[in-house]
Amino acid sequence: MISCHLAYGINNVLTVVPLLRFIENNNIQTLSKHTFRGLKALTHLSLSNNKLQILPRDLFRHLDLLTDLDLRGNALHCDCKIKWLVEWLSKTNTSVSPVYCANPPELHGHILQDLSVQDFNCISAGQGTLQRMSKINL
Repeated sequence: MISCHLAYGINNVLTVVPLLRFIENNNIQTLSKHTFRGLKALTHLSLSNNKLQILPRDLFRHLDLLTDLDLRGNALHCDCKIKWLVEWLSKTNTSVSPVYCANPPELHGHILQDLSVQDFNCISAGQGTLQRMSKINL
C-alpha cells in the first residue's frame, strides 16, 4: 500500500499534493462502508486485483475529489447489492477502468459500466435492496 499526502510551503504558498491510495494485490475480500471516511482529498484509488465480490453502498460517497478509480481484477457479483455502483458510475466524473462481472452467470463477462439500473430486477426492503425472486407455479 502506498499513501501520499504532502503539504509544503514555497514562498508562503501552501501546496497540497493529492492523496493517492493503492490497495492492490492484497487478497482483500470485504470493505466497510467507512473504509475511506475522512479521506476527502483522495484523488486516485486502486483496489485492483483483490478478492472483492461486493462493495458497500455509498463506499465512494464523500470522495468528491476522486478522479481515478481502478477495480479491475475483482470477481464482482453484479446483483442488487451492487446496483448502487451502476447508478454512481452513471453520474460520476471519476475515470473508472472497465470492471467485469463474474457473477451471476447471466452477467458473467459483462462490463459493469455497460449495465443500467433497469438491468437489475430488485425490490427495496428498508435500507437494503433484494433480488426479486420468480414465483414458481406448482
